[in-house]
Amino acid sequence: MDDDAHWATTRRLLHDDTIRTEDRLARLLLLLYAQWPAAISRLTTAHIEETNATVRIRLGDVAVTLPGPIAKPALEQVAARRSHAVLTQTDFP
Repeated sequence: MDDDAHWATTRRLLHDDTIRTEDRLARLLLLLYAQWPAAISRLTTAHIEETNATVRIRLGDVAVTLPGPIAKPALEQVAARRSHAVLTQTDFP
């Protein structure tokens, strides 16, 4: 993928609400944070935290602050708590 295609895809993922939230988040993590699909599939809601209006995701041993446009789908996914390949539920009722 060349640079133009990379950024066009990123813009679409940031703004296209017709794409499922978990898919948008997974693809953004792949495109912007170079996360392998296998690593993304192991993420849980516990990897995402919001404190003082800052959203961070733990990628391995490192917690990365997510900017607003990427934080939005991350928080939406946590709120949805779907048992999906991207961000599985960590606490079951």
